[in-house]
Amino acid sequence: MNDKTKWSYLAGLFDGEGSVFIAVGYKDRPSTRLATGISNTNLDLMKWLISNFGGAYYVGKPPSANRKEQYVWRPKGKKNREVFFLGILPYLVVKREQILTALEYDRYVGENSEAREQLRQRMSNLNKKGSVTTNTQGTDDELVMIESELHSDMQSAPDVNQGFDWAAFAQLRRI
Repeated sequence: MNDKTKWSYLAGLFDGEGSVFIAVGYKDRPSTRLATGISNTNLDLMKWLISNFGGAYYVGKPPSANRKEQYVWRPKGKKNREVFFLGILPYLVVKREQILTALEYDRYVGENSEAREQLRQRMSNLNKKGSVTTNTQGTDDELVMIESELHSDMQSAPDVNQGFDWAAFAQLRRI
């Protein structure tokens, strides 16, 4: 499996079973923190993630006796989290805006708590149930499927950053 295939597979896993959020308060501090991970019940998947992308996995107790153990893979450290976000960004379908918001939060070096709160609120709104747009348009009575004209593999540059222009990003995403 080449690097492009691995990153696109990771993006698909994240779109389906990943999460990213900005939590308030951590260890009795009124600050915010960014958290992300991929949850699954398959231990082999956790081992594959670690062998290909590093990080660590954590074991959660099942909510009931008839449920499997839940594992959560997380990148370790802010720098590795950024590499993870930039690696999956070109391939995301569902959670692209969340990742852009997370990158903005991680790269925001100011101590402006109002700006951080705005980013937390944006992330919260993006993560609300029903906030994902679908590939249909029209009213409930008359839905029309929006189909792609693509019939083969999408092309992308081998660089996972794909020449991402952070200066332009900052201009577009000013708070």
